[in-house]
Amino acid sequence: MSSQAVALVAAAQSVYTAHLCIVGSSVFLMYDYVINLGQEVELFWTTKLTGATALYFANRYITLLFVIMGLVQSFGNCPPFLKAFAGISYSQYIIWASFSGLRAYALSRRRILSAFVFLLLLVPAGINYAQFSFGLTGVNSSLFGCNAVTQLTHELARKYVTLRFPSVSHR
Repeated sequence: MSSQAVALVAAAQSVYTAHLCIVGSSVFLMYDYVINLGQEVELFWTTKLTGATALYFANRYITLLFVIMGLVQSFGNCPPFLKAFAGISYSQYIIWASFSGLRAYALSRRRILSAFVFLLLLVPAGINYAQFSFGLTGVNSSLFGCNAVTQLTHELARKYVTLRFPSVSHR
């Protein structure tokens, strides 16, 4: 067998193993959601909706939606599905930033620190959402499924992504 064929088989096995891990962890998470549904109904669905319960529901059900979309990703129409999947994925950063900001406030009782933590943790969401402005779309691959592609050129990437350090002269 040629080295290219060996590399292709190794890549296919790796993708297959990754898909099995995704399915296994997704099923485990959904099982956890099902066995805890009774307690969730008792503790959250029957009480008044507050900011804390809204944050709880957003965290719980956006994660569930993300997992379900990850499972059915190979069955959907790739470009629009990938955009929706990316949007759901990136929205999780906002929830995590909210939790972290609230945790910082609970531990320090300083609003400025809480706001700083919240804003600092929003940076990954902003960077990821910026991909939409570069034409984020999906391309189907027979081996790897739906892959994300942007129209980011090499020149634009060098301008906005890489850091250019001034040259240092040595004597």
